[in-house]
Amino acid sequence: AERTRAPAPPEIAIARDDAPVPDALRRLVAGPRRFDFLLLGEVHDHPLHHRLRAQWLSRLARVGSFAIALEQLDAVRQDDLDRARAAGLGAEDLARAAGFDFRGWTWEAYAPLVALALGERLGLVAANLSTAQTRAIARGSARPAADIVPPTWGDAERAAMSRVIANGHCGLLPERAVAAMVTAQLARDATIADAIVRSRARAGLPVVLIAGNGHVRRDIGVARHLAARAPGARVFCVGFLETGHPASGPDGTPRYDLVVRTPEHPRADPCEKLRRTMPPARTG
Repeated sequence: AERTRAPAPPEIAIARDDAPVPDALRRLVAGPRRFDFLLLGEVHDHPLHHRLRAQWLSRLARVGSFAIALEQLDAVRQDDLDRARAAGLGAEDLARAAGFDFRGWTWEAYAPLVALALGERLGLVAANLSTAQTRAIARGSARPAADIVPPTWGDAERAAMSRVIANGHCGLLPERAVAAMVTAQLARDATIADAIVRSRARAGLPVVLIAGNGHVRRDIGVARHLAARAPGARVFCVGFLETGHPASGPDGTPRYDLVVRTPEHPRADPCEKLRRTMPPARTG
């Protein structure tokens, strides 16, 4: 019998700043069964994605409290972040204490979220593996934790993550490099899941994760790890996708619970620099 395709996630088309908070997100905060983990994605260089999330979270903070977890902060430096906050340091100094890479990330995109956490007294969670840890795992010079593979993770999920990584590097990576980066990505997602579960247990507050769309995918991202680390938790995944990018997999499996669809952000060909610096991929 032919397998029934899962319904596509609902989509909201956004083409401007100051758009109202989607009802689906408002109900999560105001309703009697609030979320435990709200995962908000992004295309990292899309200014509208950053502005919308900051605007929406500012409004939602007036309804109920939560913690904000950032992919851009290193989980191993949570204690440094907490000490910096206790000392009354400002947003930029807090980010620096938590390992924010001011050369690799655009600080102006994330500064409003850290400032919001300070102004509204929201929790602030350093969620990710550091860049050095990630690179060491990808290069094989460090071993990840033993439990980075989610339950029921199989060939289909590994193949899907491999495609994401290969496509994200313009098809220029050799297969062995893709496999190593899959391991590193699993380690990052597991670390993020651990960090937000600890925050939820410690403070008793729901957690909003700010991360790239790949991390917040329900089928292969942090949500898969949460299923084992926080059974029964209410997890809601929101993808911020540009026009033309699919919200479901080839088999119809939804990648998100809700999709915020925006116009494509104008940018130079991201593959051009890689083509100049990397040799063509070899197989075998």
